[in-house]
Amino acid sequence: MIAIAVCNGWDLDTTDVSTSYLNAPMDKPVWMHPPRGVKDPLDRGRIMCVLSSLYGLKVSAKNWHWTFTIKIKAFANHLGGVTLEIVTSDECMFKFERGGDVLVILIVVDDILSATNNQSFRQEFLAFLRQDFIVTDDGKLTFFLGVGYDWLEDGSLVASQTAYIDQFTKRFKLETSKPSSIPMESNFSVDESDLDANPDPKHLAWYQAAVGCCMYAMIWTKPESCY
Repeated sequence: MIAIAVCNGWDLDTTDVSTSYLNAPMDKPVWMHPPRGVKDPLDRGRIMCVLSSLYGLKVSAKNWHWTFTIKIKAFANHLGGVTLEIVTSDECMFKFERGGDVLVILIVVDDILSATNNQSFRQEFLAFLRQDFIVTDDGKLTFFLGVGYDWLEDGSLVASQTAYIDQFTKRFKLETSKPSSIPMESNFSVDESDLDANPDPKHLAWYQAAVGCCMYAMIWTKPESCY
């Protein structure tokens, strides 16, 4: 999406939807004990019915996506003469077309990335969202999902995860680690005797988290690190 927008000279902007999950109603009844600090005034040990999709519930992401998709379709109907396409390969991406105007929306939880050749089209979309949601317009794309973007004079973009990499090296205390060449040495091998059959769960979780952080950087801006 970003590459296509840059090649076409479209504007790339980011938007934030405040407390996105809480905007989504529950699709089925869910009951819970009162959270710590909330007391039943009648002291009857009653339980509470969850009305909105709370963060941490497995169904919250699905409910929010369903709520946002309904809003997307309502926007297309509201304007009239607008063609809406929900991208089948990624149902979090929506494309609007009106005459020669194009607006592409990508939403990841509460972060929205938009690409358009007409800013007024995007502003109409944000105004429509604000009827139901608290929306913050963060303006021109400079940071999205842990990736920083620098705009060059010719309109091209440079993507970087320097801040993200600095953050996870500090998290895993790797600041003083020595750099290694990429690809990895061809004669590198692991013997079965090097493996721990019963690793400490804490060490295992630490290792899995560290590898996951490295993979996130690999997917976005450091593909060579997969070697």
